[in-house]
Amino acid sequence: LGFATFGSNSTGFILDNYATTDTLATVARLGIAASVTFSYPLLFLGGRDGWIELMAGNTITTSATPDGQRRHQALWRYATSILLLGALTALAIFVPDLTFVLSFGGATLGSCIIYIFPALMFRALILHCANLQTASTCLELKFAMAMMYVGILLGASGSVVTVWRTFF
Repeated sequence: LGFATFGSNSTGFILDNYATTDTLATVARLGIAASVTFSYPLLFLGGRDGWIELMAGNTITTSATPDGQRRHQALWRYATSILLLGALTALAIFVPDLTFVLSFGGATLGSCIIYIFPALMFRALILHCANLQTASTCLELKFAMAMMYVGILLGASGSVVTVWRTFF
């Protein structure tokens, strides 16, 4: 509806096109602010725990440990929270353009979801199931991995174009 109203003059964040005195646009802005405010802690917690498991494996998040190790785990979580929150805050300060964030995320995550993750999942399936390792599946795996490399190139080129258009 916003693009139909403003056409090619639309900004990346469509509510910026509406006047600050527009009551419905103000209500929508408040709704988005509330959504970001109340969903950020939930997303951050999942992201932090995922980051910890990625970096340290499952050893940090297990709870059946002696009391001294629980303290170590809590310190690890606090330090990771502070570092991630600081990095995200610095990123938000230096990159305030929402259009760039959405474009860059679309370029990287879109190619991951479409090209890279399916190929990696197929590869893991073939390598872990001995009865699936036939000549035809090996050929199919080569094609899937080739598509993954194409996806990496497309994601990288989309990211470069996004950065180039925003900062240069």
